[in-house]
Amino acid sequence: MKKTIALLSALILFIVPCFAQTDGYFLLHYETIELYYPNNENPTYTFICQYPVIDKNSLVAEQMNEFFRLAVTEFRDVTIPMYANDKILGKQSGNIITQKYEVTVNTENYFGTLMYQEQTINGEKKESLISQVFASTGPYAGETLTLRGALGEIGESSEQIAELILEDIFHRVKSNLSAEKTKGFEQFSLETLSLDFFPEAQFFMNSDEDVVFYFLPETPLGSLSETMFVYSSEKISELLQ
Repeated sequence: MKKTIALLSALILFIVPCFAQTDGYFLLHYETIELYYPNNENPTYTFICQYPVIDKNSLVAEQMNEFFRLAVTEFRDVTIPMYANDKILGKQSGNIITQKYEVTVNTENYFGTLMYQEQTINGEKKESLISQVFASTGPYAGETLTLRGALGEIGESSEQIAELILEDIFHRVKSNLSAEKTKGFEQFSLETLSLDFFPEAQFFMNSDEDVVFYFLPETPLGSLSETMFVYSSEKISELLQ
């Protein structure tokens, strides 16, 4: 109990209501959490996160809201204190991590987000992306979907689809590299692509319900001129043939 009280006293937390979004299948608004750890006068870490809250009173909406609440609170209550108390990650003050969730699809079939994270730790800046796709209705309503699930369960498995996407994007990138004569990718191959690109995890869904695969900005692939690749379910069905 004493540890809990001590932790709460160290967390200077503000929750700020943000603008509402009225277009789409679900009505929603955004909330922003601002955390200063261990205090707001000279914080070792500042954490700012803007995330969606679905306003609809239903089990499906509550499931998705709970997903975001858990993700945010775990980062706030576990990750930030862990970083701050680490000998390396917490050796200087002024570190900041910001997260912003963007709703990428909000239809009767799917709800999805792409989270942009920027962090400056010990003066070093990094960017990253994390995505989720949920089923809005149907037997999996409120649950996060696999790659195959997001595509309407075509093909045999997410792994099968991922292998085809990996190969197809390899040829697209290889063609661009040859045309642009990009330096630093002379040894680019399917194997090197697979080291930093995982199609089963690195995808989100856009408002047209197409699947968009992306390269992570913190990897060498993130420096390329094209880092996002849009595939309709019809296009992927063609690759499966």
